[in-house]
Amino acid sequence: IDLVVAGSKDAIMMVEAGANMATEEEMVTALAKAHEAIGQIVDLIDGLKAEIGKTKKVVKAKEIAQDFYREVE
Repeated sequence: IDLVVAGSKDAIMMVEAGANMATEEEMVTALAKAHEAIGQIVDLIDGLKAEIGKTKKVVKAKEIAQDFYREVE
């Protein structure tokens, strides 16, 4: 199984896979193990973030002028 999985602690967001003759059970097991590993990575990142004490930067969304929307349409 050639498997790339991206996700968060709560869910798998993306899967890219190539598998010749892999069973459904093998794929489900591989995805479960991948999600478990992602959870461990997220925990590590959260721990480092807490240790450093740096808060998440809040970025204000820029408003796009209605003129621009009309021009694109």
